[in-house]
Amino acid sequence: MRLLMSATAFLELLGLKLGASVALMGAGGKHTLMARLKQELTAAGMPVLLTSSTNLHRPTGNRESELFLVGQHPNWSAEVTERLRQCQTVYLLEQDLGQGMLKGLEPELLIRLRRAHPQAVMVIKTDGARKRAFKAPGPDEPLVPPFSDICVLIAGLDSIGRPLDERHVHRPEIVARLAEVESETRMTPEIMARVVAHPRAYLPKFPPGAKRVLYLSKARDEQDRHHAREVFRRIPPGLFSLLAAGDTLSGRVEVYPQPDQKSLS
Repeated sequence: MRLLMSATAFLELLGLKLGASVALMGAGGKHTLMARLKQELTAAGMPVLLTSSTNLHRPTGNRESELFLVGQHPNWSAEVTERLRQCQTVYLLEQDLGQGMLKGLEPELLIRLRRAHPQAVMVIKTDGARKRAFKAPGPDEPLVPPFSDICVLIAGLDSIGRPLDERHVHRPEIVARLAEVESETRMTPEIMARVVAHPRAYLPKFPPGAKRVLYLSKARDEQDRHHAREVFRRIPPGLFSLLAAGDTLSGRVEVYPQPDQKSLS
């Protein structure tokens, strides 16, 4: 196991470089990880485009000045270039939907954005979870752009021990079906592993050749880290490029070795 605990922990974890495209999916901290990546990337002097292929909560506070709605700007590409020069970071969405939500970009526009700004690091939220700690994807999600070269599947360790119900899990009926358990069973490391590794869940949506990262968030104490190890030892070898668990806010993240076939028996 390798411990990363620095101001650039997630840059090191993902190996981010200029021009990278990072797709975030799952539940348990996409917005927090997006904010952490923005912080680390800007500190490293890299231009950052933050966007979504679905809806995104409106940035608040001083981040509001970084918001750019392409629906209001016909000549958006040149204006985004200038915004990046001035601010280094741009939240790029389609339009304001009201009630604190912003509409994400259509697939064709995401591709145009990538081509227009090849040096910027793009961080893309690709599904929603209604602020739950765990979820299973619906049939039409995640909406992962084909140019994504790093895919981060997030699952919240704070869901373990909680019932598989609407209060704690997004789409609990799909979680129960994929894991082959009764509805409202309490979440366990085994259930979590079954869902994230299921061939009809997230795996088919990863673009060919993309780095596949399974990140278990909210690993804040030894019990959480024990749960992470129990999840990882049930993941078939080679299914993910990288297995990691950490606390996004503090920047503490641990990289775990791939399980061997013996540990699955």
